[in-house]
Amino acid sequence: MRNRKVLFIFIFAIFVLFSSDSRAASLSLLLGGEADTEGQSYVYTGVIGESPLQENLSLMYKLWLDHLTYEFEKDNDTIKAKAPAFQPAIGLKLRGQGSSTTLWVGWEHRNTSIKPVRENVEVRGVTDSLVLQFEFDKWTEKSTNFNIIASYSTENSYVWTRGRIKQELSSYPLGRDLPLRIGLEAVGQGNKDYSAFQVGPIIEIYSPQKNASFLIRGGYKRSSSDHSSAYGGIELFFGF
Repeated sequence: MRNRKVLFIFIFAIFVLFSSDSRAASLSLLLGGEADTEGQSYVYTGVIGESPLQENLSLMYKLWLDHLTYEFEKDNDTIKAKAPAFQPAIGLKLRGQGSSTTLWVGWEHRNTSIKPVRENVEVRGVTDSLVLQFEFDKWTEKSTNFNIIASYSTENSYVWTRGRIKQELSSYPLGRDLPLRIGLEAVGQGNKDYSAFQVGPIIEIYSPQKNASFLIRGGYKRSSSDHSSAYGGIELFFGF
């Protein structure tokens, strides 16, 4: 049964990336990563395609690859976990006046290995999960951006949410736009076994001509395991 799921995901991903509709779509490449001082890290690569259906409605495609590492205590040992995953997804984007709303549905295939090996650790092994995601993005007339993302995984009832606010800067009194945005982000995530919250500033350098941006983020993180840590990360975006 599991092999059939993996085969379906692979065929779906190939169809999305190489169908004629996908090749005609605009494409975006996302690269990034995050690490904290408690041994947790997350890196990812994402390819997103958009095919217009109507004036304000688009069909969306996504292939997401990521690698999660973290540590936890079990039987007086420190267990180190590595969990690579891939996720193909399809969605619909509705555009409004200065805003967009996107609904995604995808399938995540993750393989978790632990060291040292413990038979009584439930997180190890392969899991397949349906993932539902909501995104909202809004630009105001004063060049302020609001962005909200919320996702839910059915395998372990895991919820991940993030809110951001960014402001474009200008070189007053000349009124010239600077290729710089500054803002703040807050991230909440977890399920019945684990939860975490983090907050911190963000700085983004962007190039409208090249349709690209580079973002730096960092701040304070608190988890349900009574650990406080600092975190930092980077994000790169390229549009084609």
